[in-house]
Amino acid sequence: MSIQLIQQAICYMEEHIYEKINYAEVAKSVHMSSYNFHRTFSFIAGMTANGYTIWDTRPADYVVFKCFGPDSDCLGETWSKFFKEFSPQTGYVQTDDTDYEIYFENGEKDLFCELWIPVRKE
Repeated sequence: MSIQLIQQAICYMEEHIYEKINYAEVAKSVHMSSYNFHRTFSFIAGMTANGYTIWDTRPADYVVFKCFGPDSDCLGETWSKFFKEFSPQTGYVQTDDTDYEIYFENGEKDLFCELWIPVRKE
């Protein structure tokens, strides 16, 4: 039940992201006290609601790798393959733009995440 309420709260926050968000109002929108909302959001999301923001980013080119494995070890392996195999073979290098790890609730079997690496042709 709490996860669904937090998902509803996130939807509310995204709908009002460009406004100054009053977190008491967010809590009220999901019928929770401010105290309970803060504790529940922090536990489920791993950050406080104050840390929830949308970043403005500039367009970039990305190479996307699917990381398969039971834990985060596959991320290190994928980064290693990027630098040791992909980059030398293709001529693409990583840029200073933000890289992303995309996690799916119901993804492919054994898919840990997707790793999006910003690149440019050298």
